[in-house]
Amino acid sequence: MMQLMKINLFLVILFIVSSMRIWADNPLVRHIFTADPAPMVYNDTFYIFTGRDEGKNNGWIMNGWHVLSSADMVNWTDHGMVLAVKDVTWLNKSQAWAAHCIERNGKFYFYICDSGEIGVAVADNILGPYKDALGKPLISNATPGACPGDDNIDPAVFIDDDGQAYLYWGTDGVVRQAKLKSNMIELDGAITVPQGLNRFFEASWVHKRNGIYYYSYAAKNSTGASWPSNIDYAISSNPLGPWTYKGTVNDFAGTGTNHSGIIKFKDKWYFVYHTDYLSGGTPWQRSVQVDYLNYNADGTLKKVVQTTTGVESIGEPLFSKDAFYKIKARHSGKLLEVANASKENNAVVQQYSDNGEFCQHWKVVEIENGVYEIINRNSGLVLDAVRENEKVIQYSRWGGANQKWKITSVGNGAYYIVNKSSMEVLDVYYAETTDRAKIQHWPFNGETCQMWEFIKVDSVAVGTVTLQKKDFSIYTPEKYKGIVYMTTDNGQILSSSKILDLTGRMYDPSKIQKPGFRYLIQKK
Repeated sequence: MMQLMKINLFLVILFIVSSMRIWADNPLVRHIFTADPAPMVYNDTFYIFTGRDEGKNNGWIMNGWHVLSSADMVNWTDHGMVLAVKDVTWLNKSQAWAAHCIERNGKFYFYICDSGEIGVAVADNILGPYKDALGKPLISNATPGACPGDDNIDPAVFIDDDGQAYLYWGTDGVVRQAKLKSNMIELDGAITVPQGLNRFFEASWVHKRNGIYYYSYAAKNSTGASWPSNIDYAISSNPLGPWTYKGTVNDFAGTGTNHSGIIKFKDKWYFVYHTDYLSGGTPWQRSVQVDYLNYNADGTLKKVVQTTTGVESIGEPLFSKDAFYKIKARHSGKLLEVANASKENNAVVQQYSDNGEFCQHWKVVEIENGVYEIINRNSGLVLDAVRENEKVIQYSRWGGANQKWKITSVGNGAYYIVNKSSMEVLDVYYAETTDRAKIQHWPFNGETCQMWEFIKVDSVAVGTVTLQKKDFSIYTPEKYKGIVYMTTDNGQILSSSKILDLTGRMYDPSKIQKPGFRYLIQKK
């Protein structure tokens, strides 16, 4: 080992071995507002069909449905809009209300609604394209036995173990249920009224576990008002009831509506719901999040604990701890860099042609659950969104939300990089393609100037060793292109040394002068 340590070195980076778990971040995405989630598991992937709230302060304006997906429950892909309101002739304008998709025999049946009508769109792929199967609603107030007025909303579909499919729907205390034929686009028999659903408001969902059927729904609160609403539930031994009311499984999700879906994925149960916390309580700016659902020994549901951390990762980290990345703009092919290779605070960030300089290399470090710092290799400073304007700069790490970035896949090899403070996306000014075009944080628009590719820079590491004693005299202090380095004085680390571990975090030299740490050693 001592022979290995005598290799001609230019850099010794402190690496502290840890077994920290990685968790998700609630809400799941921050570049858009999402609502009315309907989870679905398909091909070992967790999908969520969701509406997109676009109304800001103008009420519910929802022009289409998006699909989110994840294989690890932490890193999410926004596949974009899979069905637009304008593509379904009978839907009311801007009313992509709560919907539910389910797979049967290789086809995907997407039950959609506006303010009073329910229909079904069909696709051969979970991501579409979806086509209106009937050219008209499956259910409206003209359907015998259906809800009166505009209460035919919020469809939920359940397929039992014997293959029989069921549809549940309703709002404003009016609720209905029916069987579906095997073709999934026709009702099979009479519409009936579920019995035993106390305080029902809307947002039906049915699932099954150990022979027990669970009907969860948004419930009117203790004052009798529709919202803020809880999610209550009832159970039965039959998918059509009668149902026995059991209480509340999820408390208020903000000031407005509450809508949820329950599903099992890789041996764990998940509760998917929306809140209006991210918008500060605007009822028509909701965001989807996920927490665990747990059961008591008798099969009843434990109340959901709402968290900002979400659920634990069941996959590998998105970024390597010991690697740097080039961050390339999809529209221009140019790289994110610090202008003039500056090492100073407030230096601007721009795009520039690939020149191999370290000011174009970045370490992506998870510093919260599913949220990242992006650290420049040349300066050791952090990508920072200026709060007072749209500028993006580098700045010393201080832990503010404007230095934290949510990274969401676009599904085509690129990512949105979303600032946690502004909820705006890393963007190239006016989609310019020239060198030195400035980088800004800007409201989401889905253009390619807001999409970024992460290209891993090859590591030159030759191995790791464990420090056996506090003698550092064998190290050859050297500095190369501003990379963090270690200097020594009589075998001790100088107090002025600047030391980073492999996650890019700064360490006080006085805190690490002891054996037992692991070091990554790189050739000159």
